[in-house]
Amino acid sequence: MRKQFSQSYTVDGRYTGGKGSVDNEAGLAFVKSYINRRKTEAEPNLENEQRTEDRFIVRGPGDSGYSFRNAFRASK
Repeated sequence: MRKQFSQSYTVDGRYTGGKGSVDNEAGLAFVKSYINRRKTEAEPNLENEQRTEDRFIVRGPGDSGYSFRNAFRASK
């Protein structure tokens, strides 16, 4: 008999002798969606960094700021 941990939602039929055992598909789907939601919430929001990734930003006198694209690319 294989080990079945409490985190597992699949049925191995150990208590029913394999007769009439049904997997808990709704529970498994809920756990998978919950884990996927937690992963996406844990990812950092890099939208602002990606917007200015290839730009030089220079602050001038006062509140003036200048930005321009990086036209230099590494060759191989």
